[in-house]
Amino acid sequence: MRTPHALRALLRALVSSVACSVTLAAAAPDDAIIVNGQVLDAAGRQALRTYEAQTGAVPPGRYWYNTATGAAGRWGGPMTALLAPGMALPGPLPGAASGGGDGRLTGVFINGRELHPQDVTGLRQFGTVSQRKSPTNPDSVVDTYVGCN
Repeated sequence: MRTPHALRALLRALVSSVACSVTLAAAAPDDAIIVNGQVLDAAGRQALRTYEAQTGAVPPGRYWYNTATGAAGRWGGPMTALLAPGMALPGPLPGAASGGGDGRLTGVFINGRELHPQDVTGLRQFGTVSQRKSPTNPDSVVDTYVGCN
């Protein structure tokens, strides 16, 4: 059981982290593009220009981007775009980018992002979606495997 002092310290840390994220969001300009929780800087905007030349302007908003695969989408949502992998966009990709992060949404992770239910449904069109467990920690999912039908 935690002591009242430890509980107060934990509560203070949680409130501090929430206040910090609210402050960062409030400080972002209305026309900001936020990728993986960070406002897009000049280098990131330059990286998007090639994509925008083919598809049109990316509207201001919050997005996630997986540098390893190029998968991208609106924050809290499923994958809606496939960009070039390795673009100079901010990172790292948070586990909670598609609304989950702790394994309770779908329990399916790729490159650290817990997949949105729509992503899992899409993957199931290609085969069985299963999880591989960490060899050192059986309670930890480390990867997702999609087998052939």
